[in-house]
Amino acid sequence: MVDYYKVLEVDKNASEEEIKKSFRTLAHKYHPDKKTGDEKKFKQISEAYSVLSNKEKRNKYDTVGTGGFDFNGGQHDSENIHFDFSDLFGDLFQQHTRKVGNDILMDINITFRESFLQKSKEVTIPYKTKKTQTIKINIPYGIKNGQVVAQRGLGEEISGGIPGDIHFRFHVSTDSVFYELNGMPFLDLEISVTDALLSSEHKITTLESKKITITVPENTTSGKILRVKKYMVSEFFVKVIIVVPKKITNKAKEALKTLKEEGF
Repeated sequence: MVDYYKVLEVDKNASEEEIKKSFRTLAHKYHPDKKTGDEKKFKQISEAYSVLSNKEKRNKYDTVGTGGFDFNGGQHDSENIHFDFSDLFGDLFQQHTRKVGNDILMDINITFRESFLQKSKEVTIPYKTKKTQTIKINIPYGIKNGQVVAQRGLGEEISGGIPGDIHFRFHVSTDSVFYELNGMPFLDLEISVTDALLSSEHKITTLESKKITITVPENTTSGKILRVKKYMVSEFFVKVIIVVPKKITNKAKEALKTLKEEGF
């Protein structure tokens, strides 16, 4: 037996609007005319929606369970399954009945820092069906190397139809200071044991290549994350790494022995 609620990926207490919204999303994804299409899956979600979107049918389904419905032949009471897809996502079907121009793939080179500065970039689109066009595109925050962002209607034109889409594939270079962690920009700051214990100030470089000074609070542990957002710079994070000296002088050893006696 098939659970219609699981098919539509909604809770049994889902509202009509939630059911409709989920159906629209799944139908767009699995429609047979799309690249991600799956005819069998599309048929299943269509039938599930035909039942759960109708109050009377849904009440009956909730009462008798899946035993009262058959995916292969509709409901056992032989009611026909029908509803107007165009009312839900007519644009999808209209597009498939019209000519569509070719899509364009463009490679965009940006630096790691540009990927987090929320800036725009001018690009020139080399059309085959019309004159080249220069536009500004916004660089998505935290865009990763190899990711593709599409913009509808900016592709090649076609007579009597609608323009295709343009797909921007981003190539993000690495940075000598910053790196990405959980979708945010980070840099490592190495400090000494005493700097960690006593508090200390350190000069670092921002995403905008500005020099600023940050304070590491006293008793900071290795691995602690500091958030930097001041001096009109973009937000980033500093990971503190405590570096233990490879060699210790006799004088330093005596001082450490005293610290040990104090419980450090």
